[in-house]
Amino acid sequence: MTIHKAKGLEFPLVAVVDCGRPWGRRDLYWAQAEAGGEPSLFYIGKRDERPVADPAFDAISAAATATVAAECQRLLYVALTRTRQYLLVTGHRGEKAHGLAETTVHDQLLKAVEDTPTDAVLQSLDIGGVSCKVWESLPEEAVTTMPTAAADAEAPSPA
Repeated sequence: MTIHKAKGLEFPLVAVVDCGRPWGRRDLYWAQAEAGGEPSLFYIGKRDERPVADPAFDAISAAATATVAAECQRLLYVALTRTRQYLLVTGHRGEKAHGLAETTVHDQLLKAVEDTPTDAVLQSLDIGGVSCKVWESLPEEAVTTMPTAAADAEAPSPA
C-alpha cells in the first residue's frame, strides 16, 4: 500500500522502507511554483537550454524544489503516524541517488532518533553490526520537530 492510500488508516505494524534514497524528483521539463500568489506551471526546457545565473529562473527552480520537499515532508509525517504499535524504518545512504537530495529522509530520522532521550529506549540491539533501538513509543516531539528538508517548507498538516 502506498503512503497516499494509507492516509486516515492505522495499522499494527508499519514499515517505511528505502529512507536513504530521495523521495522526490522534479520534472525534467516543467516546474510548478507560485507566481504573484497564484500556482503556476513553467516550462524550464532541457538542461542545456536553461539560463545560467538568471535570478528569476533560479527563484522558480528553488520554489519548485521547496514544493517537492514540502510534499515529501507531508508524506513522511503521514507514514510515521499510521502505526498503532510498531514502526520499522529502513534505509541506508547510497553513493548515487537519483532525485532531490533535499527529500532524503534518512538523516532527518537519524537525528530524531539520536535526540530521543535514552530513558525512552526499551532495548538496544546489534543485528549483524547494525545498531537498532526499540522504544515503547517515539515521543510526539521527535516526529513533529524533525528538521525540514527545505528551509521554507511548511510544517506537515496532521493526517
